[in-house]
Amino acid sequence: MTKLINSEEAVINEVKSIIEESKKKVVSYVNTALLFTCWNIGKLIVEYQGGKERAKYGDKLIERLSIELTNRYENNFKIRNIRNMRQFYYCFPIRHSVNAELSWTHYKHIITVKNSLARDYYINEAVSRQLSVRELERLIKTNTYEREKSNQITYEENKTIGLILVKENNEIVIKYS
Repeated sequence: MTKLINSEEAVINEVKSIIEESKKKVVSYVNTALLFTCWNIGKLIVEYQGGKERAKYGDKLIERLSIELTNRYENNFKIRNIRNMRQFYYCFPIRHSVNAELSWTHYKHIITVKNSLARDYYINEAVSRQLSVRELERLIKTNTYEREKSNQITYEENKTIGLILVKENNEIVIKYS
């Protein structure tokens, strides 16, 4: 049963709410479609190259794709962006490992990270903290993953053993825990 709306103001607010919710869904759908378009383009290029990260004939394909796609679809298909699509597929060869909560621009920064564990760290940070692209870029540039990892190692190495001083029969005894 639908709720009864008693005032014009309530109707207007409800309509605004519906529109805003629809806008969020559209942005999410477009982002997901863009991510998987980039992933699929990267996959096709890699397959054409026979799985090789660098192939001379692959670069010619990228140049040709850039010219033809830029003529047809405008600026989104510069050589650098197509190379990013190829790298995107290399970094995330399993389609379901791509997190659609992040934008293509987030991923363009994440794919610059060579270490896969570091990439996972930055993805988790970006999603859990809802980082903007600029905030994510700052984390990557300041090597946050490496510093966090270094801090963990230092902590692990410096763990102290618990010492308990106990007085037994008028003698101080040290017990370890």
